[in-house]
Amino acid sequence: MKQFIHHPDGYVIIINGQTRVQMSQPEFATAATALTMTALPSLPAGQTSRRYDEDAGLHCVSNGMSQSAPEGVAYPDATFAGYIEAADRLLAHQTAARTAAAEPAAAAPADSPPS
Repeated sequence: MKQFIHHPDGYVIIINGQTRVQMSQPEFATAATALTMTALPSLPAGQTSRRYDEDAGLHCVSNGMSQSAPEGVAYPDATFAGYIEAADRLLAHQTAARTAAAEPAAAAPADSPPS
């Protein structure tokens, strides 16, 4: 399975075979910048989600009621195919960023006791 999903709740899901990455849009933006990838394109006006599915040969957007492929939403699309191919790199970046955020800050050196 090879999919990119821009979920209406503000996160991105990327699946490439056994690799699955789910991150918030801000996390994705940070990772894409760090990995020198193309920034996430905005959704067309009035649309709330996007699905790019290489197995189905599908690229569509949705407004929550119906799916469509308006002008500018094409298949294949190199940007979304690139995100899928970079799933391992995105997952590694996300793991490193979350690990760094979870590590306690280095303890500040204690002041020397007065002599």
